[in-house]
Amino acid sequence: MIKNDDGLTLIELIVSITIITIVLGAILSFMITGSNSYKKEKEAVNLQTEAQFILNQLDDLLIEANYVKFNQVDKKLIIYQSGITYEITYEIDKLYFRKQTLTDVGTKSILGEYVSDFYVDTSNLTTDNTILVKLSLEQGKSTYAMSSKVVLRNEVINPED
Repeated sequence: MIKNDDGLTLIELIVSITIITIVLGAILSFMITGSNSYKKEKEAVNLQTEAQFILNQLDDLLIEANYVKFNQVDKKLIIYQSGITYEITYEIDKLYFRKQTLTDVGTKSILGEYVSDFYVDTSNLTTDNTILVKLSLEQGKSTYAMSSKVVLRNEVINPED
């Protein structure tokens, strides 16, 4: 009898294809999980960075302010600094910024994106010269909230006086 070992039997081929499929399925599952985790963490970091940038810009403007007014209905923050008026407006997931002087109305530009809520508490302004700014951001399935308490350096005045 001559024995022929040159090829694979059908059962050996099916078993090896099944093992390869299981191994590739596990690898693909790890890759998809890693990709989804990376996307989620990237969104979270983007939101944190954006929130920090927005609050830093607002803190810089507020700390030198002589007058601050927040309209809760319109979500509009007015900051007055000796002859310059800054207008921060919340509109559909963005914060807009406009710098106005006596001679220039200024142009509206984006201060920040992904903003889902914007609130400024000026109730302590007259007592201890502080303002609380609250900001919430949302991108995809990620959300991030941040607040900042700012102490004004200057005496608060009313620019209409």
